[in-house]
Amino acid sequence: MLQEVQRLAHEEGKGVLLISHHPEEARQVADRLALLQEGTIRYLGAVSELDNHANDDMARYLGRAMTTEQ
Repeated sequence: MLQEVQRLAHEEGKGVLLISHHPEEARQVADRLALLQEGTIRYLGAVSELDNHANDDMARYLGRAMTTEQ
């Protein structure tokens, strides 16, 4: 389903707001993302830059595999 959303967004030239509790899913489809912790934005920016800005709490949430892949 996520691939279909990506395809439609690209074809229509529209942005999509996807809310997910699954970081691996979000990284697969997002160009940019916001990571919230207790209602506060901890990171807002490009997925490709997330690893450079992840603090220890964020790295634990994203999981070791998430912070080392790319």
